[in-house]
Amino acid sequence: MTNKKQKIWRKNFSVRQGNYQFLTPAGFDMVYYQPPYFKNILHESVWVQQDDNNIATYFPINQLRKFIDHTIGIIQAKPELIDNMHQETAHRVADYFKCSAALLKINFKNLRTVELIKNYQKIIHHQMIHHGWAISTTWFVDSDDEDFSKLLLKKTEQLTFGSDYKLADAFSVLTTPIKPSPALKEELAAWRLIQAIINNEKARAIFS
Repeated sequence: MTNKKQKIWRKNFSVRQGNYQFLTPAGFDMVYYQPPYFKNILHESVWVQQDDNNIATYFPINQLRKFIDHTIGIIQAKPELIDNMHQETAHRVADYFKCSAALLKINFKNLRTVELIKNYQKIIHHQMIHHGWAISTTWFVDSDDEDFSKLLLKKTEQLTFGSDYKLADAFSVLTTPIKPSPALKEELAAWRLIQAIINNEKARAIFS
């Protein structure tokens, strides 16, 4: 028989090519930078690192499920809070990119150790706060059993029932952002880079 008090853990994610120094802040941003109404629910994790790969990250199932249910409850009851949170996240992401662009212009060979430390702390702060501010609704809400996607699909099915609209088409339209997302912009930038390599004989030879 299973001990009722036994804590059961579930793997939630893994990250390839992510060294521990770079990814460690992710464990803290979830705790410290969440808006108040998402705090003190999910507060334990086990991080398994092998070389430069996070091969598994586990959370207690009871905490993970409580966190997801709580998040979906807030989305349904107070959507304006979530909208404000996402707008704040967009501002924080923009600040992160501004900080990164400024650091790219610095000649770090000319900096003293104390200045290097300050710049390192600055970029780590932006990495943590922009990632952690909306991690509940951008990752966890769908990370265990696609709870949020299933909820949206059910609501879309109710809206399209008896109409000429196809469920898949309606769901696709309703869940597609009206503006390019950062992820889409990243994909387009990667595509342009690939095209530049293809069109440059020397670059094409190197990558081949």
